[in-house]
Amino acid sequence: MLPLMPAPRSSAGPVRTGNGRLRLLQVLGGDGRGGADQVALALADGLHERGFAVAFFVPPGFVRHQGERLRGRAVTLAQSFSPFSAATLGALRQAAQGVDLVLTHDSPARHLTLAAKALGGLQAPLWFMRHCIMRPPALPWAPWQRLWVAHQLAASEVIAESLIASGYPAQRVTRLYAGRNLSSFFTADSPAISVLRARLGLDVHPAPFCVGMVARFDRWSGWHPEVAHPKGFDVLFAALSRLDFPYRVLLLGPPNPEDHAALRAMAQAHGARPDWLIFPGFQNDISAYYGLMDVNVLPSRREGLGLALVEGLAAGVPVLGSGSGGIREVIQDGRNGFLFPEGDAVALASLLTRLAREPELRRRLGDEGRRQLQETAFDEGRLVGGFMDCLAREHPASVHGERMP
Repeated sequence: MLPLMPAPRSSAGPVRTGNGRLRLLQVLGGDGRGGADQVALALADGLHERGFAVAFFVPPGFVRHQGERLRGRAVTLAQSFSPFSAATLGALRQAAQGVDLVLTHDSPARHLTLAAKALGGLQAPLWFMRHCIMRPPALPWAPWQRLWVAHQLAASEVIAESLIASGYPAQRVTRLYAGRNLSSFFTADSPAISVLRARLGLDVHPAPFCVGMVARFDRWSGWHPEVAHPKGFDVLFAALSRLDFPYRVLLLGPPNPEDHAALRAMAQAHGARPDWLIFPGFQNDISAYYGLMDVNVLPSRREGLGLALVEGLAAGVPVLGSGSGGIREVIQDGRNGFLFPEGDAVALASLLTRLAREPELRRRLGDEGRRQLQETAFDEGRLVGGFMDCLAREHPASVHGERMP
């Protein structure tokens, strides 16, 4: 057994509340820029408003990008998320002292907390929130998850189904749609949008058709520009190569110049215009950028939900998504946007052409999407309410001011 060592650095001690209610530790291995990170922050904000204490165990990059959102919270920094690091396991054990529940949102956090459970360094109940579709048959960790993970929250119905198909007990799976505070998307400031339009060179005449895509961009060993990408960048670029009118592509998500160069190479390889790609870089508040888009596209393969589509709907932008995974739970085909077959660049090109030529259709889809979104479960309030309902069902004492067992 690895020796457990004290935490290298912590900005606050164990999570405490004066009213004895739930004390939650969220463990995330991301750098604060991903969709799962946004969901974790939204959950923390909503629970804090209800009198619960929420702490974070995160890498330094998370604090670098989300320092303002974390202000006033207990935060423990981990220099590594290796489940084989004694220092990291010790840091997690110290951060989890006195908490009532540990919740993870991504793979590095899941592997670390499972190792801590196995070594006896994590006494509080462990919950996972899944943002990606599981791939059956179950991975080697799955039997241990069934033993050590008290509950699994699935960010969409298709994720819940994949968890159960992988062998996890259905009675310990709850579908809880990923959500975030959407108020800034509903009320984006028109002057701010005008400033961005000028800064990004979109205030030309005639105005080019602006295609938005909000997604992370990952590269791996053996990556090359012709590769089929999980988020479908290749599908978008192949579709754009078929357009016969001026366009610009607003790519929000890829943060680094190296990523921008790789995406320009990918665009060229698939016949799109590399010089028509626009990279604003990482932005904490992206609501005004949606105001620049004529259409919001997510051509992913195996998408868990597609929070970027939800943001587009809130901003009144028509959405196009592959018929992949949870995207079908967001897009009502023909009402708030359109679905196209996964990987089908020809179908996507046809939809882009239609929307470019029919501004009234774009307006109708955007208005209907915004209206429908107010009736669905993708905002922060529904996320927090659903989490509270699950707590009340699984651990009712924690909601009413007593410690969880």
